[in-house]
Amino acid sequence: MYVIYSTILSFTRRGKTLSYTQVADDFWLDSVASDFFKPRSSVISTLHDRLLIHPVQPCNSATYMIILVFSLPEDFLWRKTIRNTWSGAAKKNRWPRMHLRVHVEVFFIVGQRESSLIFETVKEEASRHHDIIMGDFTDSYRNLTYKTLAGLSWVSQHCSHTKFVMKLDQDTFVDLPRLLSFLSSHDKELHNSVIGKFYSSPLVKSEGKWKVTRSEYPFSMYPAFAGGPCYIISTDVVHQILQTSQHMPFFHLEDVLVTGIIAKTLGLYRYSVEQLQNFYKNESLCAFIERPKTQLSMTELSREKIRHVWKTIVTDICIPFKKQSV
Repeated sequence: MYVIYSTILSFTRRGKTLSYTQVADDFWLDSVASDFFKPRSSVISTLHDRLLIHPVQPCNSATYMIILVFSLPEDFLWRKTIRNTWSGAAKKNRWPRMHLRVHVEVFFIVGQRESSLIFETVKEEASRHHDIIMGDFTDSYRNLTYKTLAGLSWVSQHCSHTKFVMKLDQDTFVDLPRLLSFLSSHDKELHNSVIGKFYSSPLVKSEGKWKVTRSEYPFSMYPAFAGGPCYIISTDVVHQILQTSQHMPFFHLEDVLVTGIIAKTLGLYRYSVEQLQNFYKNESLCAFIERPKTQLSMTELSREKIRHVWKTIVTDICIPFKKQSV
């Protein structure tokens, strides 16, 4: 039986409570696999934190949170859509009809392609927007762990004074005012932690996209981990995560490795927020302006849906989404 501790703190805004719960792992996993969750004495994994492109002036002393948006190098239109909607507003401490109470910086992190044309185009884009980090590794699904650790390494070197770093897939939209109000109201309690929507008693998949072999991970169950589309790490543990990653077996499922395996190895607090990472439904795009709000984020959105959500927030009018004809 999986154990979840009772709610520790809650945050109330406009009559709706945001709560988070501390999670723990199944006793079976603790008793059978405890030796696995110990750092090895020698370095067995490579960090791959060399960067080909990175911002010259990453963040200032007022920056509260870094948002690392995972993108593909060729996804120029995706990045343009995000800059023209929520990212552009957030970097100016603005949101429709309100100012954000703390300052955030948004950066896109990508790997590389063999195409020199793509590299030069991304390089030119980076020189204009100063918001791209490119790692020295091939951008692929199995290299998402390298992308995550490269982004965290950059934060550790250049923005270690910030309170939080958020990993975000580009097809995910977050209600930043609510999230930032929640974090800033409780940041003293949320140190040494990973925050996200955690999966309880997650079973290892033997087939499909998330297939893992026994040689990659020898047990039938993972430690509780936060879903990959959106999770937050308190910056005070980023350096520890990076160091520990080099003393643990490489694992290609980055959310499992960082928020599950390494978080358990380090004894980090793992806090689950149920309102994070809701998947898109046709009727749910209005949820960001309807009251009471029940969602902090939504994922699996197209660029068109990202623009629609933003327009809905800007106008404060809920219009059901209809796919535009081409």
